[in-house]
Amino acid sequence: MSQQEEDLRFERKAYVDQISRRSLISMVLQHPALFSKIHKERTVNSMYYDTIEFSDALEKINGLKSRKKVRIRWYGNVFGEIRKPILEIKNKENGLGWKERYSLHPFVIEERGESAIQLEFEETESASSSQFIMNRIPSSLVSYRRAYFQTADTRFRLTVDDQLMFYIPLRDGRGWVRIPDNTDGTVIELKYSKDHDEDARQITSWYPFRWGSFSKYTRGLESGGILQKG
Repeated sequence: MSQQEEDLRFERKAYVDQISRRSLISMVLQHPALFSKIHKERTVNSMYYDTIEFSDALEKINGLKSRKKVRIRWYGNVFGEIRKPILEIKNKENGLGWKERYSLHPFVIEERGESAIQLEFEETESASSSQFIMNRIPSSLVSYRRAYFQTADTRFRLTVDDQLMFYIPLRDGRGWVRIPDNTDGTVIELKYSKDHDEDARQITSWYPFRWGSFSKYTRGLESGGILQKG
């Protein structure tokens, strides 16, 4: 059965390339809302699935208010045996987002050679989601380092992502190629329930950079020349 988040939430993002990661984390910890680390840093990997026309990516680029994004997420090594993969269907409606999560059986993904990727769900209740992704194929892979923070009142979570790496599948489907990219900056994301939208301005206005939108998925496709940069 899916693990859908109980509350709709907003995500505010900023791409910061003029401030070092160390300085940025120092700023996070100095915020009056009293952010503190809540998890160990870890490597996050997302393999995105899209139609052959890249309709999900184009919906994001074109700013559609209602859209979906499909990915498999895991932590640790990018390639090799993936022991605890999670299928995520990320939904967005008028700026508010929520996720459906489904546990998958382990599989193997190879950087060179044919990968043994089979979307086998651990529970039979996932049949409807299996149907949803049948017309989608692996379109890109994104990997990055993530640090996690939360305010003292637990209403706001913030993540700091860097060391972004982008891969696209080879045309014959037998491996992945890393995309040269100049994304040397850091992506910071603020996440919170829709009930705290007004208070979120007190968080974002304290920082000396602009908040808006940044998609790792579309950035990778643009860097690989698959989609034209906007």
